Amino acid sequence: MLATFRTLGALALGSAMLIAVSQALAAGAPAPAPDSAGLARTVLVDNNKVLITLSDFKAGYDRTQPTTRQADQMVVYLDNGAEAPQPSSAASPKVASGTACASSSMDCGPIDADSNAAGKQTAIARGSVVWHPKGSSAAPLHVTKGYRALVIELKHGTMTAPDPAAAKLPREPVVGGGAPTKILIDNDMIRANLVSFPTGFIRAGGYRRRLDTVIAYVDDAELKDVGPSQKQFDVVQQLDAHPDAIAQCPPIKDCDSVAPTGKWAKGPTVRGTVAWHQQDGYVERIQIGKAYRALYIELK
Repeated sequence: MLATFRTLGALALGSAMLIAVSQALAAGAPAPAPDSAGLARTVLVDNNKVLITLSDFKAGYDRTQPTTRQADQMVVYLDNGAEAPQPSSAASPKVASGTACASSSMDCGPIDADSNAAGKQTAIARGSVVWHPKGSSAAPLHVTKGYRALVIELKHGTMTAPDPAAAKLPREPVVGGGAPTKILIDNDMIRANLVSFPTGFIRAGGYRRRLDTVIAYVDDAELKDVGPSQKQFDVVQQLDAHPDAIAQCPPIKDCDSVAPTGKWAKGPTVRGTVAWHQQDGYVERIQIGKAYRALYIELK
């Protein structure tokens, strides 16, 4: 009987994946590719420093066997989700507090917007983050409330691509331009800053970026240019040149912005959109048309 249920579940999962693939192809987006556990993933950014994928964890999804993580990674929850408690002995040691996420060698999270660690009964709030070191063990997983998540894997590449036009600008003094910010994870590899932009806020521009940065949009956003277009800077040129097509990010330069479908983002910025900005690239001046939260993940 159990084998029959598993077979039916596999057939249902396969049917759902076929439907998702058909819909993605019809929309001109890349078809999600299943990972080793059968979870469909869409690649959003793949460059010298990071691989960013979006995974859709449906309710009822099971990872039945423990696996070993092949890269240092951070996970960003895009929806409120829930996972069934698993035996703690099956996972790697885990830091249990949002204020103790200073070690890159230990699992940390989920940490929510208030820096609270999720308990064992495991409702996980949208915008929560998790840190997993390379070589750590991923325990068996059962999803009780479906959610989407961004998985940001660090490649530790060494390429650099400063924008020559921004070289003489001052470094940005603070991430997010002074909007309310909370640090959720801060270790020797990354700093995850949750920035809450209020409606009407103007993020100061005219700076060069202080670190390689991934921006992950936790909410839908509306961004407006302020002042004349600064076409001398790489990031502005890249954004203006993006076609309505599958995103192809350069090896290291700005990749701004990629929608959850894997296509270049057009129009309003939706939750799950990601952007890559290299160190010493140009920071634009923008106005916030709709309040939103975004994670600014700086690579050290």
